[in-house]
Amino acid sequence: MKRVALLSATLLLVLIGVRYYQKINTHPTGPDVKPEFQVVVTPVPEKKPEVVKPQTQKTATKKSITSPPLGRDASLTAQSLQDPDAFIPMTEDGGILIGQATVFVEDEVIVSHGDLIVADLKDLKKIQESGEPLILPAPKFWPNGKVPFQIAPELQGTDEERAVKMAIEEYAKKTPIRFVARVPEDKNYVIFSQGTENCLSNLGMIGGAQKILLAVGCDKGKVIHEMMHTLGFLHEQNREDRDKHLMVLWQNIDEEFHLQFKKIKSSNQKILQTGFDFTSIMLYPPEAFSITPGDYAMVNAEGSPYPVNRHSLSTKDIERIKIIYAPKNE
Repeated sequence: MKRVALLSATLLLVLIGVRYYQKINTHPTGPDVKPEFQVVVTPVPEKKPEVVKPQTQKTATKKSITSPPLGRDASLTAQSLQDPDAFIPMTEDGGILIGQATVFVEDEVIVSHGDLIVADLKDLKKIQESGEPLILPAPKFWPNGKVPFQIAPELQGTDEERAVKMAIEEYAKKTPIRFVARVPEDKNYVIFSQGTENCLSNLGMIGGAQKILLAVGCDKGKVIHEMMHTLGFLHEQNREDRDKHLMVLWQNIDEEFHLQFKKIKSSNQKILQTGFDFTSIMLYPPEAFSITPGDYAMVNAEGSPYPVNRHSLSTKDIERIKIIYAPKNE
């Protein structure tokens, strides 16, 4: 009996050992059976990134040019250009004398007042040979507030194109201005194109194709600002009544940029029907064009910096647009 019990016990141990060996060395399968000692890694599907068309920033080459201070109009004097507190000289028909301008070589434009296109580069030689000063003509307004436009291929699919569309939507919601897709019959229209530096535009309707140049980083607020120029509006700090509200710290501004802060007679616009506006999209920030970073170029009448709106049309911006454009839409 002892031998039989011992034999039975030995056989039982062998069977247990075989079962244990099978358990750790086999991978059973089936709908309800998971393999033992097996790590299964389920790959996570790779998330496809949003396709955004990269916009390569062009390299900007700039050079300054000086316009003759005297022309056929004797009122265009060098003294008035050099005196910071004097008004910018104007022609009898409301044109603004440009004493100094900047040539943006790659963009093929001549720019003054920071972001206003005065002329095309191809006309520079003719302008210089004429001996006449550069003139920024009095703005012409768009008939019935309708501005045909197109977007250049290099802007399509970029952040700048999205900014253009958001700006157009804001004008449509808040003003009588309508930026509409250009059709072949439209002879006067705006082309939104890629620029090398800053955001640039013409003043008012110039006739034919005209540009709004947008460098990388021109957001909705900057586009709205340039579109205001295209509609015929100047910078808020150039208002003839600005000294009641602003102090210009000329000592903090390089003389090259003084023109941007000089006063302009508002006879060719009706903006004086609305008061000075610290919230206007057309007002420079306090530190704009200061020689030393952190210094102020302008402060309010109390000598303090002021908050700036760089995102949307202000209430007075909208009111001014309606003053000039609404009657033609009625």
